[in-house]
Amino acid sequence: MFKIGSYFYFGLSIFAIFFVRFLLEYTKENQKGFEDSLFFNMGQLLSIPFILIGIILIVRNVMIIRKKGNK
Repeated sequence: MFKIGSYFYFGLSIFAIFFVRFLLEYTKENQKGFEDSLFFNMGQLLSIPFILIGIILIVRNVMIIRKKGNK
């Protein structure tokens, strides 16, 4: 279905790794005092862009595959 090098698996890997990191950050203690006042800690905030990049790569690849299938 998806060929190697199509960025689907790369996007899926990036999404999975950083989504798990986002969830695991709830279990750790904050390293700095200012993180106590934040809704998300620093590790979670730094994971959000990579989660979005993974989703973008997956959606982009699925759209390309569907476009090729309609031709």
